[in-house]
Order: sequence, then C-alpha cells, then structure tokens
Amino acid sequence: MVIEFIDDVQRRITCALERLGVSPEVAVMVGSEIVTDLHHTWRGERIFVGTKEKERARIRDEVRRRFNGRNARELAREFEIGRATVYRIIKTAGR
Repeated sequence: MVIEFIDDVQRRITCALERLGVSPEVAVMVGSEIVTDLHHTWRGERIFVGTKEKERARIRDEVRRRFNGRNARELAREFEIGRATVYRIIKTAGR
C-alpha cells in the first residue's frame, strides 16, 4: 500500500509538471527527487490520509438516502465504514 502511494505521488508530480510545460525528462527527475526527499523525511512514520470533508458529506447523504432499516451491513461494506458509523449517520440525520 505504501509503495503504491509513493508511486502515485511521483506519477502525479510528474504529470503536473508536464502539464505546466516542463519536459518529461525533467519532470521525472523532479518527481523522483521529491519522492526521495519525502521518503527520507518521513520514513518510519505512520501517515494517515483521511477522507476529505466533501467525500464524507457525500457518503453521509448517500447512507441517509439509501438506509431502509435493514441494510446497515451492506451500506457499511459498500462505503467502507463501520456498521456503527452507519447508525451514527442515521441518528444524526437532520443536524
């Protein structure tokens, strides 16, 4: 998972630089340099990347809309949240 994340960061940096007009060769070198620096700075640390508030709000709205009283387990599985979270979302509906 971590390796995929690091590879994704490097790919995104490279693509962003290319969109800004940087040559592909330089973009790859800069992306690699940034990822290497991140690795040396943060190695051994546990990093948590939470869900953006916009995404959390979308999930809450969708759970509230689709909850039928008997499908908490299915919604939890689909949205990758705990069943207790589904019930908490329903309980706080309208707040």
